[in-house]
Amino acid sequence: MNQRILFLLLPLLALLACSDADTSSSEGDVYKELAVQFCQCATPSVELNRKMKKLLEDDQRDQFVQMSSKAQETFQQTIRCFQQNTIQVDPSSIDVQELEKSLRVHCKEIPSRMMQDFLLKLEK
Repeated sequence: MNQRILFLLLPLLALLACSDADTSSSEGDVYKELAVQFCQCATPSVELNRKMKKLLEDDQRDQFVQMSSKAQETFQQTIRCFQQNTIQVDPSSIDVQELEKSLRVHCKEIPSRMMQDFLLKLEK
């Protein structure tokens, strides 16, 4: 009798385990999509960041300072782009740590400081 119950429960347990894995996978897909969308929105900011880094390397500090205000404006455009074009996810449901992991995997060209600033904006 116990073997019969166990035999009937095994498929049910396997089914439950699979449904948990599917949920985890779909959550991972959401964070991947969020990261990819942020990467696309951040492209102008990343390019400007590269130019500014080059200016510092070339000791062109005056031009760097002039670009600083544009960098802030471009970053704000990045945030607006992300908010307007992102998949429909309730911002309060976003696990910032999971998103950060996904950003590090899918957006390697995003400077660490920019990523941190973005994540801080999401936490507010």
